[in-house]
Amino acid sequence: MDTNKIIGYVISVMGVLIVFLSFSQLRTVLNISLPAAITENTLIIIGVGALVVGIFFIYRAGGMGKKHKEVPIYHGKEIVGYRRH
Repeated sequence: MDTNKIIGYVISVMGVLIVFLSFSQLRTVLNISLPAAITENTLIIIGVGALVVGIFFIYRAGGMGKKHKEVPIYHGKEIVGYRRH
């Protein structure tokens, strides 16, 4: 597996976890407190940003819809078929 793809998955999972931590009920259950300077909206923005960056890494690594190009197979001057390249 490509390292950019692994990095993308890790960043995406971290983004989802950060978004989940923006819910005060979940923080209460997990007994996690945030500094006063960090609000729920800040956590959502950071989490969504990390998710977008992670998806970008996955996409650039070819993880989403990697398309194959068809190359013609010639027999003399005639095209007799195509193969994926």
